[in-house]
Amino acid sequence: MRIQLNPGWQLTRRTYNGQPVGHFYLTHDAPLNLAVASGTSPLAPSTPPVATPVPPPASTLPLPPVTSPPSSRPTPLAATPSLPPVAVRPTPSPAAPGANGGVVASGTHFRVVVPITGPNTLQQVRAVEPEAFRTTVDGQAMVQVGLFRDRPRAEEVYQTLVAASLPAKILNAQAPATATLPPIPTVPREQTLVVIDPGHGGRDPGAIGIGGIQEKQINTTISNRVQQRLQEAGLTVLMTRTSDQWVDLDARAQFANRAGADLFVSIHANAISMDRPDINGLETYYLSSGERLARNIHSSVLRNTDMADRGVRQARFYVLRYTTMPAVLVETGFVTGSVDAARFRNPAAVNQIADAIAQGILDYLRG
Repeated sequence: MRIQLNPGWQLTRRTYNGQPVGHFYLTHDAPLNLAVASGTSPLAPSTPPVATPVPPPASTLPLPPVTSPPSSRPTPLAATPSLPPVAVRPTPSPAAPGANGGVVASGTHFRVVVPITGPNTLQQVRAVEPEAFRTTVDGQAMVQVGLFRDRPRAEEVYQTLVAASLPAKILNAQAPATATLPPIPTVPREQTLVVIDPGHGGRDPGAIGIGGIQEKQINTTISNRVQQRLQEAGLTVLMTRTSDQWVDLDARAQFANRAGADLFVSIHANAISMDRPDINGLETYYLSSGERLARNIHSSVLRNTDMADRGVRQARFYVLRYTTMPAVLVETGFVTGSVDAARFRNPAAVNQIADAIAQGILDYLRG
């Protein structure tokens, strides 16, 4: 028998008490009713089957409800499926169309790329911008760092790469087919709103590690678990992507800003050369107001796992620069590390990381 799955669906093997059992499920990253409603059958376009979701096994890390002080979050703007750009902070005044630093005609975007000149180019670029991914432009292998609506944003990323001695370029590009972000619900001011950002997705698999393990799959699994655990604790949680889809950096940041989120947590897996399986461990990044959040999450993961400690650091990652709330980026281990890659293949160990991240967020909110 051959099973052909639409995008976003996968066969999942259930685990119980950390051990796999002989049950397989057809699962989707989106809520079941939305996934079934939006799917199309390759065989029959008739009424989709009705399925009953299987509740996840109980966690071994209890997360009691958290009581948060009243939020100063503004009333979120009305949601739109395509998430048009919203002015959430002062931006440089645009120059004349086509001028250096200006905004050109509608439909033109700016792609920031770095030509691949060696086996470590991707890792070098990701040390500056972790969302970078391999692509080709006019037949030449490139690392794409971002696709931006306005030139000043592209120029800032370009200058950051040049400062890191990377041969970056800015290319004109057509407006992309953007992924649809989930709608932004109206959240009462007294509720704490957390935005979880699973890194990479869709055509961008993220880092590829030992045995072909893909970073985007790790990010999705951990993020979904963090969302579940925080919701169990009484928080409102939104995701920048709910399935295997590509979302650009600016859309991720603006989604959190539009929602008026109290916290933003971007979840990634790290990578270095495949020749360095000895490098393993946890890294957590912040830029300004996210330091205490970063330290709470980092401490919780170290306390509840046996991961190596590679420190809490400051970095100018795009999603940290352009979000307006405390924001952190968690590198949950190295897909190129022998210890971490083995951990990522253990469902119980992955859940342990996710539960510890959720616990660190709750620790932060409790002060």
